[in-house]
Formats: sequence, C-alpha cells, structure tokens
Amino acid sequence: MLATWKSEMQLTEFDYDVVVVGGGAVGLSAGYYCAEAGMNTVVVERHERFCEEASTHNSGVLHSGFNPEPGTLKSRLNIEGLSLMYRKSEEWKFRTKKVGTMVAATTKQEERRLLLLKADGERNGVTGLELLRLRVTTYPWALMPTWRRRSLCIWRMSRR
Repeated sequence: MLATWKSEMQLTEFDYDVVVVGGGAVGLSAGYYCAEAGMNTVVVERHERFCEEASTHNSGVLHSGFNPEPGTLKSRLNIEGLSLMYRKSEEWKFRTKKVGTMVAATTKQEERRLLLLKADGERNGVTGLELLRLRVTTYPWALMPTWRRRSLCIWRMSRR
C-alpha cells in the first residue's frame, strides 16, 4: 500500500515499513517501487502538490544514450530508462512526446567529435542513429547563426 501524507493531516502513530521524504520524481518512484514490493510505504511531501521543486525544473529530455561513455552505468541506464519511460507512459496513460534527438556540429573539429559520438552511441546499443548534412539555408535551420551552410549532425528519431 502506498499512502501520501499532507501537512494538514496528523500522524500520531507510524505503522510504515518505509517513509520516503520528498514527493518529487525520485521520491514518488522510490515510494511506488517499495509499495509494489509489498512494503507499507508513505511519501511525505511539504508542498501541496507533488513534483514542485527540482522535478519541475528539468529539461524534460529523455536521453537516448549516445552521449555517455560506452560501458558505463550511465550509458546502460540511459538505454534502459528510455525504454522503461515509454512502457510506463503507456501503462500509466501519461503522454510523452517523441520528438527525436539532434546534435549538430558547427566546426570541422566538432564534426570529428560527432563521428566519435555516433560510434559511442552504437557501442551503447542505440539504434537508428543517422548522420545528416543539413542545408542551413531553409527554415528553421537558417535561424541558427552559428551553423555553417552545410552542418553535419546526428539525428535519431525517437523509437521504442
């Protein structure tokens, strides 16, 4: 069972296996998994609503996993986390917007780094990475003043 506690409630006796302090994304996730494992769990949050602090200030990006160094825990968690997020969004019926990922190079040196980044992503198990040469003369690319006329980029359409 997962219980939530609000400031106006009075708890005089605690009968919980787990008390999670903080109802942000991490706290709610921890509380959920503890409750799913059969522990009597309560999440304590000082605000009127959940996810009112750091959780509201993230970029909202679901990282596809091509950026971390291959073989690291971070690279594995990017891949697994992306897949888990899409599965849970269907199961729990919350909307995720799959917009894809693009990383552009604006110099020859950055182009070399981009090729290494693509190789790292492939070693991490990221599928669907493509190298594209953009024509920067058309909208919206023309709005990017630092991009050369034919910038190289990595593109990955969001997939499950």
